[in-house]
Amino acid sequence: YFTAQPQLFGSSAQRGAGGAPPAMAEPIPSTLLRYDLTRQLSGSGALAVYASGLFEYSNSTLQAQANTRMQASSDGTMQLDLFGFQGRYHRPKRDALWRFGEQAGFSGPGLNGVGFTGVSYVSDFGFTPNHSHFNTLSFEGATGLSSDVEFFIGKAKIGESISVNRGEFRLEDIPSIDGNGTVTIVLTDKFGRKTTHSVPYFNMPGIYKKGAHEFQYGLGLLSRGRGVYRGLYASSVQRYGLTDRITATGSVALWPGGALLGAGAQHAWRDQTMVNATAAASASSSGLGLHFKANLSPATRADTFNWGAQLTFQNHAWRQIGQGPEDQPSFQAAIRGFLALNLTEKDTLSSSLMLQKKWGASLGTAFSSQWSRAVNDKWTLSSRAVVRDAKLDLSLLVSRTFGTKRVTTANSAIGENGLTVDVNFSKFSQSESGLSQSYSGSIDQTGPVRLDAKFERPNRIAENQLRFSYSASAASGYFSRRGVLGRANGTFFAAPKLGQQYAVVTTGEAADIPIYLQSQVVTKTDQNGTAIVPNLR
Repeated sequence: YFTAQPQLFGSSAQRGAGGAPPAMAEPIPSTLLRYDLTRQLSGSGALAVYASGLFEYSNSTLQAQANTRMQASSDGTMQLDLFGFQGRYHRPKRDALWRFGEQAGFSGPGLNGVGFTGVSYVSDFGFTPNHSHFNTLSFEGATGLSSDVEFFIGKAKIGESISVNRGEFRLEDIPSIDGNGTVTIVLTDKFGRKTTHSVPYFNMPGIYKKGAHEFQYGLGLLSRGRGVYRGLYASSVQRYGLTDRITATGSVALWPGGALLGAGAQHAWRDQTMVNATAAASASSSGLGLHFKANLSPATRADTFNWGAQLTFQNHAWRQIGQGPEDQPSFQAAIRGFLALNLTEKDTLSSSLMLQKKWGASLGTAFSSQWSRAVNDKWTLSSRAVVRDAKLDLSLLVSRTFGTKRVTTANSAIGENGLTVDVNFSKFSQSESGLSQSYSGSIDQTGPVRLDAKFERPNRIAENQLRFSYSASAASGYFSRRGVLGRANGTFFAAPKLGQQYAVVTTGEAADIPIYLQSQVVTKTDQNGTAIVPNLR
């Protein structure tokens, strides 16, 4: 059930930990309308109104959504647009689901996420509508007395304390993080005595455990913008865990005038570095095109440095999906790399290098290096040098914080356009009524003076924003109101915003029941015994 399978190593650890998500209650059907209403007044007196919305419906087997946009202006013009219809149907007690409507293409060797409108059949690794999937660890041990068990990755405590009885025990579904490090297990018995055990581990997204398999099949029309299509399109991606450290990927795609076949592998190298290499061939009337890409990247950002490297190559005959003989040939060879060093607690140095050769163009080079220093809690200095195609740009950024409410930055640069000076200032304050204010402006030596003022007032049902923008060339004003209207468990509700994940909680008809999230009260049930918990992970 997991797209990224964690590994936990040690004398008492179970290799290839993880499993199916726990049984959950059937989701409560809900219907949502996320809306954004904006009114704009220009300096010439013209008024325009923009309204957009995202309609969503979901239950235990079906999810559907559609976008709408409307524009009206004072000159009498009006435009209505309906687009972005998508849906998912999950067959009960099956490990796959159907998706239909406008959707992005699959990710695989040679595939570039082309959009198409049609239907796809996919495994439910990350698509099951009534579960959230995340990586977990498991641990086996034994204790002579009843004890409480705590888990730490580094200094961070993972999850809550767990009580175990005397004897052997096995704990499942311990949350983990990507990367590599050490898991520390602390057992505290009923007399308060502590026993500590440390186990090294690594966990990399994209590495499936041995035997884990994922598939994606798609059929539809190539999309070139809303309502613009270019022929029939079909593709498939397969992923399979060859070992606990090597995952293989294959892809195939067909479209008018072309076809693609690709293969690749991801390897967890030395528990610390991800090696990702893919190769693909595209056949069309112009010949056989080849594409190769390799990446090296660390599993986690270390305390002292971070690095990465990439190599890509594609020859003249390579065609992206949907391209025909009339499209520009796409020969390209490129090398990219970056390195970031934490020199001290206050100093950071990062550098990047890019060499790229494209069809019909000279060799392009780009090198940049940036140094930043936190002088104290109020002042920050940054300097940057960029060399791009033998042209040098230098810049210096100074930032000053006044308390926690005002920030001023000054950026000076010497480059192709000569010397420029850019000054920005902002202020934030919040009153007891929830009104927040922020002001920002800039003075550019080579351009006009610009000023922006923004006032925000959130409440329980919507977010309101008033903004004024002024420059020497134009002035305009905006007012926008954003929120969500919905119905769940037979109750209508309004909220300022909801994240992609949210919970509908019902307590029968019991009102004013507090709902806790991470030991904090976040809301209470309404008069119908229903509560909405927004913005969950």
